[in-house]
Amino acid sequence: MSENAWNEIRLFWIPPTLKIYNVTTSGSDELILEDKLIAFPKTIPFIANESSVVANDLVKVKALSAYHIVPACCKNTFKAIDVSSIAAGGEAHADLDLLDCKELTVTIKVTYNSSAASGVRVYLLASPDGTNFDSENTDDAFAYFEPSFSAGATRQKTVNVDGLPRFLRVLVRNLDGSYATGACTVWVTKVR
Repeated sequence: MSENAWNEIRLFWIPPTLKIYNVTTSGSDELILEDKLIAFPKTIPFIANESSVVANDLVKVKALSAYHIVPACCKNTFKAIDVSSIAAGGEAHADLDLLDCKELTVTIKVTYNSSAASGVRVYLLASPDGTNFDSENTDDAFAYFEPSFSAGATRQKTVNVDGLPRFLRVLVRNLDGSYATGACTVWVTKVR
């Protein structure tokens, strides 16, 4: 495929095989991907980029990039944490069973007290058995992130997580030792 020229791509799914061809001017399409699938995929490889044009069942691209389209039926979004406040120095958490989950999106929305000096930290703590979780610190946690902080403001931040453990605890720690937060909500989207 030429990086500066438009290319046409054909996608064929004939169970159990998905084939992707680069359409050539000579009339014989060039096979660029063939993958055997046990069943119709929950995520379908899709070739596109910002300059893509779809016409007559063809995707024309200037540069090849592989993305995944995830049908809505394969996503499950729910509130994992929904509290009116988190006490000064306190925490709120939810434990998640990630069986059959391939990707995870975590979104936090938190309102800070107008006198607060610090925000919150979200720890993602892994567990192999649903009982023994990573230690709550930035060195041992599976992952952590902090939404931006401004006293009296509401902030929202989303992160994507892959390479998931079997169980995960989402823990929100109020880093301010003097003031409770306002409302705090954490949404989780599981992708199967």
